[in-house]
Amino acid sequence: MRLVTFLVLLTFACGDDDAPTDGGSCALDVTLGQSRGGVFEPLAEGDPVELVLGFQGFRMLDLALASEGTHGDELELSTVVFVESSGVELSQRTRERGFRRTDSGVVLDEYLVFFNDEPASALVGREAEIELVVRSGACVGGTSVRVTVRDDDPCVDTTIVVDAGEVDAGLADAAVCGVTP
Repeated sequence: MRLVTFLVLLTFACGDDDAPTDGGSCALDVTLGQSRGGVFEPLAEGDPVELVLGFQGFRMLDLALASEGTHGDELELSTVVFVESSGVELSQRTRERGFRRTDSGVVLDEYLVFFNDEPASALVGREAEIELVVRSGACVGGTSVRVTVRDDDPCVDTTIVVDAGEVDAGLADAAVCGVTP
């Protein structure tokens, strides 16, 4: 019995190392957006977001986020993207340290959400619901936004797109300059 009492007292005495030192709230106010020239622009419902083909052949959404509140040295990001019309559901967890501090919180100018295993035709021209939860220390916050995925690049490098010209549900998976899918 003494051991149990000791452990209970020890638990209360130690406290939470991740709690904010200023005694403030641990709720984070999170906004998804995009960074244009180092300026954060929030995404509104229905905004278009470009599906980018990265230099190593990865398909991704190039997003940004702003988070107001108390932050530590690292952000834990949990993202779920759901494209109802094609059934695509993606879950991604990352840890980020490359953010910049602002007067009210932090901004992460580059947050990449990858779609490596999904054909572009399951994404482009479709609405996607993006849900994001941010944790920093003991603080947590989240947001969601519905966007339309677009792909404005009419040409892709044929040396990095191996599935070019495949057709799924009537949409070209990738357009290749000079080749009609």
